[in-house]
Amino acid sequence: MIVVGGAYTERCRDPGALDFLGSGLRAAAALASLSPELTLISAIEPESRDTAEATAAGYRIPHRTWHPRARPLSFLYDTPLSSPVIAGQPALITEAVTVSGETVLLFGMLEGAITVHAEKLIVDPQHDITLEHILAQETDHLAIVSNVSELRTLVGQDSIERMAHRLLVAAHAEVVVVKRGALGAVVVTEANVSPIGAVPTARTWPIGSGDAFSAGFALAWGERGLDPVRA
Repeated sequence: MIVVGGAYTERCRDPGALDFLGSGLRAAAALASLSPELTLISAIEPESRDTAEATAAGYRIPHRTWHPRARPLSFLYDTPLSSPVIAGQPALITEAVTVSGETVLLFGMLEGAITVHAEKLIVDPQHDITLEHILAQETDHLAIVSNVSELRTLVGQDSIERMAHRLLVAAHAEVVVVKRGALGAVVVTEANVSPIGAVPTARTWPIGSGDAFSAGFALAWGERGLDPVRA
């Protein structure tokens, strides 16, 4: 599998936490022991490359490619449930990037759009990724894993089921999964709407939990071929 996504500093004030992760690096870390040929494709400024490499090596991510970006990017949270303040924008990738692979998990990136050619593509439409950007990707099988806010941005306000089905049709996707936090998720295909309950855990940490969810779905649906509800 190939994971395409950001690598950013994440700082939380209360409780105090400081990590160098971001959507792409976090998803790759979650999958590193489960997908032996995993590749992370991300962006980094030269002065942070050693930190990025050390973090990736610590999580035993087997393969990674770093494309240059203009400056560091960081997410600053007051609490784990707060909307972040993003520092460092704009920090665009300084070269055009095209990724080809059998299964690709693509996160929206602050650094700009990356073009993907994949047999199976899973898109997590972060950072106001547009429907036009999704349609510009080349894939035989498309899944979109979105939270409710991102869904509204893509297709407008309506019930969750109607928004998901509208996106399914507009993007020519096989499945749309809507992440709903403590309420679980909704899996929408052309044939069915399937609510999925949340899985109880002993510990919760909201920052990046959606990234881990998308990584797990990408592995199960994209690489292991499970049906969307099982995935």
